[in-house]
Amino acid sequence: MIPSSQSQESELMIPCGKQDEGVLQKSTSRVSATFKRDDRLPQRTLSDEMFSVPIQLSIFEHILSDDKGPDIETVAMIRPVAEQESETESDTENARLELNQLFVECTFIAIVKPPSPCTLSLDMPGRLENKVVLVTGAGSGIGLESSLLFAQEGANVLLVDIHLANAEKGASLIAERFPNVKALATKADVGKEADVKDAVNLAVKVFGRLDVMFNNAGIMHPEDDNALNTEERIWDLTMQINLKGVWWGCKYAILAMRQNSVDETKGLHVGGSIINTASFVALMGAATPQLAYTASKGGVLAMTRELAMVHAREGIRLNSLCPGPLKTPLLMDFLNTEEKRQRRLVHLPMGRFGEAVELARAALFLASDESSYVTGADFTVDGGLSSAYVTPIGEPALAPPASLI
Repeated sequence: MIPSSQSQESELMIPCGKQDEGVLQKSTSRVSATFKRDDRLPQRTLSDEMFSVPIQLSIFEHILSDDKGPDIETVAMIRPVAEQESETESDTENARLELNQLFVECTFIAIVKPPSPCTLSLDMPGRLENKVVLVTGAGSGIGLESSLLFAQEGANVLLVDIHLANAEKGASLIAERFPNVKALATKADVGKEADVKDAVNLAVKVFGRLDVMFNNAGIMHPEDDNALNTEERIWDLTMQINLKGVWWGCKYAILAMRQNSVDETKGLHVGGSIINTASFVALMGAATPQLAYTASKGGVLAMTRELAMVHAREGIRLNSLCPGPLKTPLLMDFLNTEEKRQRRLVHLPMGRFGEAVELARAALFLASDESSYVTGADFTVDGGLSSAYVTPIGEPALAPPASLI
């Protein structure tokens, strides 16, 4: 039940917390709103007791589970009452008209449907409930954090990594933390087309479909340098994994997603979401060269944009995720001296490397239906690096949120 409150001059928001509460929205003109039970409405609507909450109100808004506005019965229960007059009945049409004129100070006897249970319950479905996700490079860094977050949000996850033991550890963590979803680990080298094809087929075979493909696996070779010093074998290996591997991931994911059917009972639909890990280096140049890596990630951006256009009307969305420098094993192995690390940190406006989980949250948005109108995008999460010209001096004020690390 919403507790009574003393009148306050500051703006007050009425909290939403339980299914049996009435709900008022933000306001600007103070009134006193009185709630009570009405036997003509469902018993779950309000508690038995009357309670009064002084608020500031410009308009009394309904929040209904179907988002279609007030239903006719509920509207009829809203009756403006003069401060010193007794309550009078109003018919349905008058109540509907008066609902649009609640800008004046008055007292309401009101019965309001609460928000849909899915917006109130702590057991609400996750953002990826019942969906099937395949993550490459899932054994560590962004891939591992994303796999855990996807599972937390209700997805069944296939963790793919060239190091099977790492993928299996991730699957075990999911089984331990999120027993209501399924997780499976498999070994694959994304530099081999057959491995990528087999991984996608395994996801479909085990889970029945593929809704999200996260092409995240990649390498940053320590011998990758400038055009004069980078050997062809380093170039070819980098392209094989970072660019061809993403191409094959897209290819077989698209074929699988074309087979997806609608299941309204589970919130599933046709098509799917493909996320390709690129990098901020594909957007800007660096005097600390890693030419093959940069070129491969530029290719990922271009390929993703084109595939997004080709498959847009099939319900298949493709987006690139462009991380800035992160505190992941991949980058920390590359920046293996303090001098190398400081060479990067000086350019970061926030004064720190990002955390893998911060990228995982961006990947979750692109994987979920919350990004249903997003395709062909280069989603940059880089701590402001790509917007910087001259960075601040001094120690950074903020560390990563404690809840993330």
